[in-house]
Amino acid sequence: MDLNDRLSLALIYDQPWGADISYAPAAGSPTTPGSVLLGGTQAFAESDAITGLLRYKFNDRFSLHGGLRWQQIEGNLTLAGAAYGAASGYRVSLDRDSAFGWVIGGAYEIPDIALRVALTYNSEIEHDFRTRENSAPGVVSNTTTKTPQSVNLDFQTGIAANTLLSAGIRWADHSVTSLRPSDLNAELIDLEDSTTFRLGLARRFNANWSGSVTFEYEDGGSDDLVSPLAPVNGFESIALGLQYTQDKFKISGGVRYTRLGDSFSEIGGSGVALSSFNDNDAVSFGIKLGYSF
Repeated sequence: MDLNDRLSLALIYDQPWGADISYAPAAGSPTTPGSVLLGGTQAFAESDAITGLLRYKFNDRFSLHGGLRWQQIEGNLTLAGAAYGAASGYRVSLDRDSAFGWVIGGAYEIPDIALRVALTYNSEIEHDFRTRENSAPGVVSNTTTKTPQSVNLDFQTGIAANTLLSAGIRWADHSVTSLRPSDLNAELIDLEDSTTFRLGLARRFNANWSGSVTFEYEDGGSDDLVSPLAPVNGFESIALGLQYTQDKFKISGGVRYTRLGDSFSEIGGSGVALSSFNDNDAVSFGIKLGYSF
């Protein structure tokens, strides 16, 4: 096995973190009533990330992979409604900030039966945002926060001709994420660590086409009380995928149905439920393009 066979490179773009939440004010329409306690509360955040990975194969069985991850995040937040008391009307803007993290992992494979077990660690990434709060007009401060470290354990094996079984577990240290702007001096984010389980089945139909079905479950944690800015308590989902491969080119897409876990919102760890979120679901679509050099 020469060096070209031992080394491979991947470049991945994704949008790992985000929020787009808005509570209608109390004077909502008859069909969409607003909230007296939380009406007008809004949270928006978006991110972009690029990960460069290098894999080195010692032989057909063992390999190591690792690299750097660059991400940028920005956001803004408004607290409104009677539940916030004197803080109602508070707004904060976090300027876009870029930072680096790293990835390391290893894998064991048996190519004859398409078996692969991989363990991957993603480091936490610390951001230092230039911050503007309407409670301190004209004052620019800095707010530090972290996106969580995570560990992924992925498994796959062939179970029949052209049929692949896959499974995975992902743990993420969300509780490390904190957001406390200097003038407000109060915690705006309250997240619990999460563990996500995945089970999938893939089938190759011919030389070009293959399909998959994947089930996922995320543990919602020990407490049904969540932040109104992150009103989700675990989930269950099913996804259907289709992939087309031609030489070195690959295009895949799919649709995913998610049932979101029921929850109640609280503010500042008060233990008092302000609102409930029940029987919610979501439908999402995705597409991915790949080219092997």
